[in-house]
Amino acid sequence: NLSYNIFKESHFSNFNVRNNKLKVISYLFDNTDLNNNMIEIIPKYNILSNLPRRQTFLNNNKIKTIYEKNFDVGNLLHLHLSNNLISNIENKSFSNLNMLLTLDLSHNFLSSLNENTFLGLHSLYTLNLSNNFLKIINKDQFREVVSLKNLDLSQNSIKFIENFSSEELNY
Repeated sequence: NLSYNIFKESHFSNFNVRNNKLKVISYLFDNTDLNNNMIEIIPKYNILSNLPRRQTFLNNNKIKTIYEKNFDVGNLLHLHLSNNLISNIENKSFSNLNMLLTLDLSHNFLSSLNENTFLGLHSLYTLNLSNNFLKIINKDQFREVVSLKNLDLSQNSIKFIENFSSEELNY
């Protein structure tokens, strides 16, 4: 269990602590693999926010909410949050991830998205929202993701999709 350790130096290029029983994290490194732990909360203000991070894996944990300042790192490219308990994403939670290419929120408990959920994700290429409980999809939810090419909404509870074309997403 590394829960109470403090890593102040970031000389790791890969930091793998998957399949442990971590409940709390304080730092994210360049390539951080925290899959299959028991993490419930991501600290609201990431102390090492100016360090380079290419990808972060937080799959198969117990995260319920994504807060506005959880990922205050503009240089993150891939963020994997599948198989958690996420039912709430605060407004502007991803707004500083302007270089993010991949966001995986599949296999969670999302039932709705608001128009500011994906604010600032101008470079996002792939968004996986499959296996949630989404009911309504409208163009305002995706207006910020002007580079989006792959959108997976499979296995949801969608009852209504607003009529919009891919060109309308780029405004």
